[in-house]
Amino acid sequence: MPKSSPTSNPLSLAYLKSGKDYAISFTDNEKTGCINLVARYLSGEAQYIEWSKIQTPTDEVVVPYDSLAPTPEDPVETKKLLDKLVVLKLNGGLGTTMGCTGPKSVIEVRNGLTFLDLIVIQIETLNSKYGSNVPLLLMNSFNTHDDTQKIVEKYANSNIEIHTFNQSQYPRLVVEDLMPLPSKGNTSKDGWYPPGHGDVFPSLKNSGKLDTLLSQGKEYVFVANSDNLGAVVDLKILNHLVRNKNEYCMEVTPKTLADVKGGTLISYEGKAQWQIKHETQLSVAKVLFSLRSLPQLPEASPLMARSRYGLGGGIEYLSGCSSAWEALLADSIAMHYGVRFAVHGDINSFCCSKGHDTSFRGPSNRLFICDYLLEPALLEIAQVPDEHVNEFKSIEKFKIFNTNNLWVNLSAIKRLVEADALKMEIIPNPKEVDGIKVLQLETAAGAAIKFFDNAIGINVPRSRFLPVKATSDLLLVQSDLYTLNDGFVVRNPARANPANPSIELGPEFKKVANFLSRFKSIPSILELDSLKVTGDVWFGAGIVLKGKVVIAAKPGVKLEIPDGVVIENKGINGPEDL
Repeated sequence: MPKSSPTSNPLSLAYLKSGKDYAISFTDNEKTGCINLVARYLSGEAQYIEWSKIQTPTDEVVVPYDSLAPTPEDPVETKKLLDKLVVLKLNGGLGTTMGCTGPKSVIEVRNGLTFLDLIVIQIETLNSKYGSNVPLLLMNSFNTHDDTQKIVEKYANSNIEIHTFNQSQYPRLVVEDLMPLPSKGNTSKDGWYPPGHGDVFPSLKNSGKLDTLLSQGKEYVFVANSDNLGAVVDLKILNHLVRNKNEYCMEVTPKTLADVKGGTLISYEGKAQWQIKHETQLSVAKVLFSLRSLPQLPEASPLMARSRYGLGGGIEYLSGCSSAWEALLADSIAMHYGVRFAVHGDINSFCCSKGHDTSFRGPSNRLFICDYLLEPALLEIAQVPDEHVNEFKSIEKFKIFNTNNLWVNLSAIKRLVEADALKMEIIPNPKEVDGIKVLQLETAAGAAIKFFDNAIGINVPRSRFLPVKATSDLLLVQSDLYTLNDGFVVRNPARANPANPSIELGPEFKKVANFLSRFKSIPSILELDSLKVTGDVWFGAGIVLKGKVVIAAKPGVKLEIPDGVVIENKGINGPEDL
């Protein structure tokens, strides 16, 4: 059962289908996507999965980064690899939480360079070094589109192609009756929202960009948040995916106590799969019925083959068999076990309607065994039953989390979007607009992993996850803990502790402008373990912080930390403590 059971309201769907009173353009594709999402939500579709079916993924599902083969030494081969790639940055967020206007990607990060500047420099460096043509795509929201269009003009002379497209915009739903907010008279932008980054796949297709990229010979897209400074092109990962024909890869990294709410990659007991083995490989107990128990068989013998075909992974199918064989096979299994197998399309794919551990003997002394497939899946905290939330947050059981760095095969995206097969879990996100409680129905791109063929996770170094969500993160990347090289933010090897220091700044530092004004220069934090600052605190130049430091100004008192002071393992409440 979902954590909250929505009340069905057919008027909501009827209104959405009518498209009445929409002051903002609502395309046919957006209308269809929105209606499908709302209909799934109104049906009471479960928002979480069965806890007992969760297992820890093996190294086959989550590949250790250190086990990846080295990249080709030949620059020509590296160019061939890069020419298969396109980089896509999620650029729909605003910088309002950090006190900035416009897209978050234009916040200055270091040396006067913005997130977007660094991304462009990184790709320029790759293209110049290898003579490749890696384009950059920016997925904007209606909140960031106009500003981004103006901003990218400054890169007109760069050696990379930059393309933009908008993700969908859906009307917010009023909690009281689940009617679209625009139907209540609010036809401004506040009545609309971008439906999460899971929308990247249909929006890429609907924009026409997907078909254009495929026509150019592009094969993979690297998707990442624009504010993750660690999300750079990794040739080892790209090489692994191309060699192993993985349609989807999620980068995960070891979880810390700071990441307890982040989604984690699991193995989940899902669809049934067929395997084929010879009799000698199986115990007699596995032989549940033999060929003699079946009615007279047609002459055409089926051959076992392997396909995924976007059915969620690992589905085995029978090829080369007649329709009579298909019907006989399905009827016989249903008769003996009450399990009905259906044929999918022209690939003769059998999909189990309810899980059993079954087997039967087929022609040529072969055994067909049906058992559960463990498929990779993203587990988000919103899907977790209340009684298991603490277990989910544990770093003992769930040791990795999703960085939202994703690598996806473009042809697979096209196949699955056209088949309307991407039914990611719905994340209800409550908001309030002008005193009205509303609901946003969203999906996450990471949740799409279970729909792709040969999908994997790769357990990457923590350095590939360096998001800037607040000014405390900005302090880290502007300090001597990092350096800047060709657009890449590189961690200082002089830092002995592999973990970054924990930094907590008070509300006086929340906005970027206030943060910058309170530091003459960013302190040295190479040997810092943790820093907590509260109150009206101002920092001089050349300050060094070491160990555990707490600085708390007394209420109504301005506390100035003088130039050049060294503070180590100390609490500061006033000048007398310095």
